[in-house]
Amino acid sequence: MRTLSVLPLILLAAACPASPARAQELVRVEAKLWNPSADASVKSSTDLLTGTKINLQDDLHLDNDARLPYIKLSLGGGKQRLVASAMQLKLDKESLPDVTFNFGGSTYTVGVPVKTVLEAEIYRVAWEADWISTDLLRVGTIIGAEIFDTRASLENSVVGKKEQEVTVPVPIVGLQGEIGLPFGLAAYGELAGLWLQSGGREGSFIEGELGAKYVLFRILHVSAGWRQINVSLQDDQNKASMALRGLVFGAGLQF
Repeated sequence: MRTLSVLPLILLAAACPASPARAQELVRVEAKLWNPSADASVKSSTDLLTGTKINLQDDLHLDNDARLPYIKLSLGGGKQRLVASAMQLKLDKESLPDVTFNFGGSTYTVGVPVKTVLEAEIYRVAWEADWISTDLLRVGTIIGAEIFDTRASLENSVVGKKEQEVTVPVPIVGLQGEIGLPFGLAAYGELAGLWLQSGGREGSFIEGELGAKYVLFRILHVSAGWRQINVSLQDDQNKASMALRGLVFGAGLQF
């Protein structure tokens, strides 16, 4: 009779969500959908013609609502993990520009429709190490690199198509953490970035996310939060900047 009376308690304990900060998973895979608003500006010059700084949303009416798939893979147990992530952005719009401007050695005039395309792939490879790790609290550092591959192209019937492309790796350092809450909930956050200047080149990057997650059946979790990325790059007379900010939703497996 004692065995039968204890059995329901064992089954209940197995079904209840685990404390998120206690999990010592070796592999974690997360898929997220990020719905940020975008704000981007570019300046593309040549030796013969200085480019005009233009805002792709305000001046060319590029849509600022994006839906970005975001994949993250973590390998490693205990206090150290190797993390890799990737995301992709593409926005395009054909509209009448509000201003006459120079881009890539050509002049685009008011009254001639311009097709604007903004594309970006962002990859991260990093090492995460916890320096506080308890049943309910985890705090650690992020050391790694982000690789940005961004392209902005403009095209009209008069001057054709011009494109500015920037591909650059940026080292990053930052902090990340998670705190366990009752009923399988947890709050998490991370902040990473860096600023560099070398010769005529200058770049800054900052990326952060803050949110909450809920653990189901010990191996599955769902999450919701706010994510933001700010990137600014300058090479001689060429400049590019991009800000992405908005809600992010996801689900993941850990085992």
